Amino acid sequence: FPGFQNNFGNNYNLLMNYFEQRLNQILSNHGKTPIVWQEVFTSGVKLPTDAIVQSWISRDVLHQAVVAGYRGLLSAGWYLDQQIPGQPTHYEFEDTWINFYTNDPITPGNLTPDQQRRVLGGEAA
Repeated sequence: FPGFQNNFGNNYNLLMNYFEQRLNQILSNHGKTPIVWQEVFTSGVKLPTDAIVQSWISRDVLHQAVVAGYRGLLSAGWYLDQQIPGQPTHYEFEDTWINFYTNDPITPGNLTPDQQRRVLGGEAA
């Protein structure tokens, strides 16, 4: 599409920002809350204040999002095929509960009580 190339060139972040802004306006018009992957947050896309950031790689990004004032979900550590992407984990079926059970989205971290309340929990994938 030549129009996109003229407006955004090869800048993926500009295109993502444009897409997210358009999508967020549609969601807002229908009274819906956007949930975005951590890449949207870390790339600097301007998000509405009610957005939820879902962190699938790192608890650190979840903490950055709640410190920035957003609510957040953690998926890292609750992947059914591997518990933490890119990290050594237990793959034996009988051992998976260890990683799931010990995965706490809030700790370790230095979050204030208000920031901790913005951590909504986790989601298995």
